[in-house]
Amino acid sequence: LMLLLLLLMLLLLMLMLLMLLLLLLLMLLLLMLMLMLLLLLMLFMLLLLLLLMLMLLLLILLQEKKFVKRLEK
Repeated sequence: LMLLLLLLMLLLLMLMLLMLLLLLLLMLLLLMLMLMLLLLLMLFMLLLLLLLMLMLLLLILLQEKKFVKRLEK
């Protein structure tokens, strides 16, 4: 009887450990996901920034051309 109890305890312990391990794995996965999302977000922001810069550059160039045309007149 004692042996049986001991075995049961051991099994419970193992199960708990397994659960803990699973939980840890899940946490890690979630963390990875978050990191990935963060990276994607950063890339997106960088792209937007680049686009904005290009637009500004184009605007400046257009203004310059207009200015030059006005000067020619």
